[in-house]
Amino acid sequence: MATNKKTQEYRCKLWLPSGRTEELVLKGTVHLANNFCVWELANTMATESVKLVMTDKSWQFLKEMQKLRDRYYEKYLKGLTVSSFYRTKNYNAKVKGASPNSAHLDARACDFTGIPQYQYEIITNWWREICASAGKTGGINYYDD
Repeated sequence: MATNKKTQEYRCKLWLPSGRTEELVLKGTVHLANNFCVWELANTMATESVKLVMTDKSWQFLKEMQKLRDRYYEKYLKGLTVSSFYRTKNYNAKVKGASPNSAHLDARACDFTGIPQYQYEIITNWWREICASAGKTGGINYYDD
């Protein structure tokens, strides 16, 4: 019987506002942002026991990604499907074309699937605005499936 990745439990290392990092086991359905669950953010295909590592910078990135997801939903009345957020070093090395210094290693990159090409410019502009309002820089790439 296949395991449901949404309800499965994942070992996570989470930076806490107190400044310390704590290792926790969380159900995939636990929300780490308004509508981002652990199962979407965790590296579910990794062989390592820890499937998600969140630093203080990762949390800030997730907050900005939530703003992008909210805007997308407001305009298109559907969500964005996450295909990759955090990657372990070993898993990242197996991803074709992945940089060995990928921001995914620090949970500061997010790949979405199912976005039509014609929405690319709109989403890119939104992301630039969101990053600028947070005093950050960021980019978006489009990959054909």
